[in-house]
Amino acid sequence: MFRHQLLGMLRDGEACHGYALVKEYVRRTGVETNSGYAYRDLQKLVEDGLVEVVAKEKGADRRRRPYRITEKGRRCFDRWFSDIPAPHLGNDGELAARAIFFEEVDGPRVLDVLDRWRHDLWVLRARLERQLELPRAEADPHGAPDAILSRILKRRRRVVALELAFLDDLRAGLDRDEREPEPTTRRPQALGRSATHT
Repeated sequence: MFRHQLLGMLRDGEACHGYALVKEYVRRTGVETNSGYAYRDLQKLVEDGLVEVVAKEKGADRRRRPYRITEKGRRCFDRWFSDIPAPHLGNDGELAARAIFFEEVDGPRVLDVLDRWRHDLWVLRARLERQLELPRAEADPHGAPDAILSRILKRRRRVVALELAFLDDLRAGLDRDEREPEPTTRRPQALGRSATHT
């Protein structure tokens, strides 16, 4: 997906260097990223003919390589943008992927995982709250209103809230299972015999 987002940021046809693309990605998404990923993906996009390296402007920093989208790259972005993946079950997220093994893993380890997961989700939620409270001029150095980013951050907050609720539900179920005694297994009675007959 990141490579398509790079194409989208270049789609207007203006040449842009890697560092500026990373900054633009952070501005649009509110997510920090490793610039190494961007440079690696840009190189792959060049190899695939979706992006080209263009001549630098006179006096430009010689360390920065400007990239421009090709027509093939624009078509690739447009296809990706329009091709909505079908919703499906089975991609429940990392927490659900581990929950299906709770019965096989010893109880203390499960509780430790749930506690650490809860802590990390609370930290993430607090960070999202801080991002949402930032004045727009501080969040966007250009001072442009960014209603899309605000909506994305609110969506992330709802996802985190759902994960916390799921985690609480898992924890409550485990606590309940520990409190309830194991049912005693009784031998089934033979058909047609009363319990009083021996």
